[in-house]
Amino acid sequence: MRTRRRDHGQATIELALSLPLFCLLVLGVVQLAVVLRDQLAVQLAARDAARAAAVTAQPQQAGTAAALNAVALRPITVQVVEGRDMVTATVRYVQRTDVAVIGVLLPDVVIDAISSSDSMVQAAQTVTPGGTVSWVGMEVFLGAPQMPWDLCFLRNLTIRGGVAPVRRYLPELWPLVAAGKLDPSPVLTHDLPLEQAAEGYAIMASRAEGSVKVCVTPS
Repeated sequence: MRTRRRDHGQATIELALSLPLFCLLVLGVVQLAVVLRDQLAVQLAARDAARAAAVTAQPQQAGTAAALNAVALRPITVQVVEGRDMVTATVRYVQRTDVAVIGVLLPDVVIDAISSSDSMVQAAQTVTPGGTVSWVGMEVFLGAPQMPWDLCFLRNLTIRGGVAPVRRYLPELWPLVAAGKLDPSPVLTHDLPLEQAAEGYAIMASRAEGSVKVCVTPS
């Protein structure tokens, strides 16, 4: 009986000594999970910012708006840099280490994510071997990205692209617009009469005047 009591007392002491360390370990894992979650969110914001900045004449404004719409993290800073053939977006967020107990022992974490407009290259590197990579829009002709053709060949990829198949989707989209269920105004930056259609195409092609899409209205 004395041995059992002695063993029981020893186990109690060991538990009392190890429990705080175990709790700190659990809280540390929770804090790490929070940081990793926010890291993924910042990466998403950077990708969306780069996509938006690459197709507008106002890349900084468009990239910032896209990043803010992509995630709920606040505050984040967005910096967009235009190169000759590439747009790079950098998103920064300071993660406060505020998990109970463990948070005061750790410094705040600064999370940076950088993304660029060469999404076709990234797609070619990550798509399943034998898969298809495609992109839609006039950028196919105006500024097609440099593809890693050797990688595409070795991975047996299919690369395709073309203009948006508007006539295919118009019968489904137009009733939604007419019923007020779909609002196209955020992308319709210009409204020109039919006689100025050629000018409208020129504006869109050059991304001039902050254009995204031009609406042509018959007179």
